[in-house]
Amino acid sequence: MRYILVIVLLFAIFIPFLTHAGIVPCGTEKNPDGSIANPCDLCDLYVGTKNIIDFLLFDFILPLAIVAFLIGGIFMLASSGNPQMLQTGKTAITNAVLGIFIAFGSWLIIATILNTLGYSNFTAAWNEPPICQPPIVAQPPPAPVPQEQRQYCVDTEGKDITTTCTTTTQGECVNLGGTWQSALPTNCTQKYCKKSDGTDATGQCKEVTKNSCDTLAGPTGTWDDSPPESCTGGSANALITQSLINNGVTFSSDSSCGGVHASTNKSELLASKRLTTCFHGCTPSSSCTPEATELSSSLLQTLDNVSSSLNFNITSLTTGNHGSKSKHYQGRAADLQPIGGSYLQLENKIKSVCGGCFTQCERGGGVVSCSSGTADHLHVHF
Repeated sequence: MRYILVIVLLFAIFIPFLTHAGIVPCGTEKNPDGSIANPCDLCDLYVGTKNIIDFLLFDFILPLAIVAFLIGGIFMLASSGNPQMLQTGKTAITNAVLGIFIAFGSWLIIATILNTLGYSNFTAAWNEPPICQPPIVAQPPPAPVPQEQRQYCVDTEGKDITTTCTTTTQGECVNLGGTWQSALPTNCTQKYCKKSDGTDATGQCKEVTKNSCDTLAGPTGTWDDSPPESCTGGSANALITQSLINNGVTFSSDSSCGGVHASTNKSELLASKRLTTCFHGCTPSSSCTPEATELSSSLLQTLDNVSSSLNFNITSLTTGNHGSKSKHYQGRAADLQPIGGSYLQLENKIKSVCGGCFTQCERGGGVVSCSSGTADHLHVHF
């Protein structure tokens, strides 16, 4: 019973030190809402165990051993020939030395036993806890950076300040000293360019900006909406079609009606012919009408202007099964698929280069959003 009381007394004395002297490494801080700011985990168990061992060896056992030495010495000095007091002093000193040896030699004893048994990898220091890395906290993905709106930047005359007809952010336009607007600058509008004799200055029947026309045709040239005579009819469409091909545009060979397809129309355009035209409700066994429709030069020119910066595949011009009043059968519509880009990019580019065209993304005959990722073609018509 006496020993139990001594142990309880020691715990009562030293437990406050264990919790408040930095021995317990966690659970000591609180957030404003009362929750624990530094909760305990397995790593803290290792660190706490080391702290307790260090406390017992250096802050408890050593001072206790010194006290034992003093008591033993006092007993021996005060024995005055009393063998019982002399023996008590010797026992106190002996037990203190033995306790220190056991406490500080425990690691050496355990290591020697394990090495004797053949376990040769016991090389960790007795007072070093296992290295415990903090948990890896998954970082949330960065929020998408909103794409800043871009428009044209013009001077007081409505002309493009950038000289390249490219869009800018509002801040960039302010730095350039211009006015930020969505409308196409006057010097970025594309029209036909004719030499003084009325012939096409581009050699490809292409619409160009006023600056480009001044360079190509000189001061005597004409820049307007009327095409040169050499750029009307089948011959003009043949030139534009060849330009499309040179820019990387492809024509589909998939056929749903009469064994004809967009590639058939391509061959007819290159030969300056009118286009084979199908009809609503046609089937693979139907006979489409050859050389029935003249393709709109405005439509073809718009596609050529787009192809200078975006590639696409033409899946239908005047062939295929469309609605009964479809503009495809009037030579005024095309179905497109982007190559290396998105439907939304393709639609925005077409809208930026044509004034009176209509665009919509479709799938299986139904209208879908161009940004939905479900479209199978982009329909454009004049």
